[in-house]
Amino acid sequence: MAPEHSVSINPTDPEFVADPYRFYQELHSQTPFFWEHYQLWCVTDYATVNQLLRDRRCGRRAPADADNEQSPSGQKPPEKNPTEKAHMDDFHAVEEFSLLNQEPPAHTRLRKLAGSAFLSRQIESMQHSIEKDAHSLIDQIEGPLKAGKTVDLLTSYATPMPARIIADLIGVPHQYIPELLAWSHCMVKVYTMTQTHDDEVAANQAASEFQQLILQLLQQRRLQPTDDLLSKLAQAHIAGAAHDQRALTDAEIVSTVILLLNAGHEATVHQLGNAVKTILNSPFKPEELFANPAQCKRTVQELMRIDTPLHLFTRYALEDITLESPSGVPQNSVTISAGEQVGLLLGAANHDPRRFERPAEFNPDRDDAGHVSLGAGIHYCLGAALAQMELITALSVLFKRLPELKLAETPVYRNSYHFRGLDKVMVTLQ
Repeated sequence: MAPEHSVSINPTDPEFVADPYRFYQELHSQTPFFWEHYQLWCVTDYATVNQLLRDRRCGRRAPADADNEQSPSGQKPPEKNPTEKAHMDDFHAVEEFSLLNQEPPAHTRLRKLAGSAFLSRQIESMQHSIEKDAHSLIDQIEGPLKAGKTVDLLTSYATPMPARIIADLIGVPHQYIPELLAWSHCMVKVYTMTQTHDDEVAANQAASEFQQLILQLLQQRRLQPTDDLLSKLAQAHIAGAAHDQRALTDAEIVSTVILLLNAGHEATVHQLGNAVKTILNSPFKPEELFANPAQCKRTVQELMRIDTPLHLFTRYALEDITLESPSGVPQNSVTISAGEQVGLLLGAANHDPRRFERPAEFNPDRDDAGHVSLGAGIHYCLGAALAQMELITALSVLFKRLPELKLAETPVYRNSYHFRGLDKVMVTLQ
């Protein structure tokens, strides 16, 4: 029996896929609510989502003492190893030490080492190469566009650009990019919580092949280090042993690198596609949106708020937590028991009318700017600065080179709630 404050929305329903924000408008008045499809409590208001992202009473793993009895709120806490399936052994092996699944002190140590590749000076030094990649990709599509043809920006621009950048940062040769993309697409399907058995088998195979490549490259970097993250992680392994500290294991390095490769391009690809759609459907001229560095930052911040790719992020309650209703009605509050999951609806929080004036309106100069698209707290996106630089560069160069760009057809969103993005972005020139 579902709890009293339950919602039966199916995230694969065509109407929801096309426009979840319309449903969020109603859910804002019901938060917190129990989402029957996912069997977990969810919150939509900006204040609570932002709070729980930072709350140390929440974690990415269930508490060790969580039992399997029915909880007072009506949700059955997960088993201690909820995803343990024999046909996914390789997938779970590469996920075991993922930063997203770690808590302090393990998370602190791994994040510090991985973060060495994302220092401000390191990111700033990549500006020229990012611009070069942008111009190189536009060179390939400019001719067909000027010849009157239509081009899919998602496959020709939004997909290859982030993949090149994150591969360079980590130290994966470009020849492996097609495999990286294929493996990543298979693996992220498992994060949707609605995957099929075949999806899991494919993700497991992808994880196995991904792991083999990273181990191969890691061995090369130990023999011949270069200026990339793989080399730094390999050196951290050696340095740790030399100082009688626990060295990074190969498993930790593999988990960290695969997470960064997957997260470093999947979200950026779809954020780029969503952003182009938003801009071309807006009343603003691109030259106004990217007139100067300050305006570029405001524009990209608003683009990340208005249509983020990541809508659902889950956390486990490490102790009993009471979720208050933002409406202030005591009887609408809900207690989440230790071991239960809570869903943080980032996309809904970015459209919370309590936080944003006219939240459905794209306004790059809004006084109430902000978003939770990159998370918050200790799991705040490690590559946030790089992602924002990529978006600013990719979009400003694109519209500077092709100011007459327009949509050739109405973009359609993929049926994928975890990474909300478009199937294609067909464009032409006016």
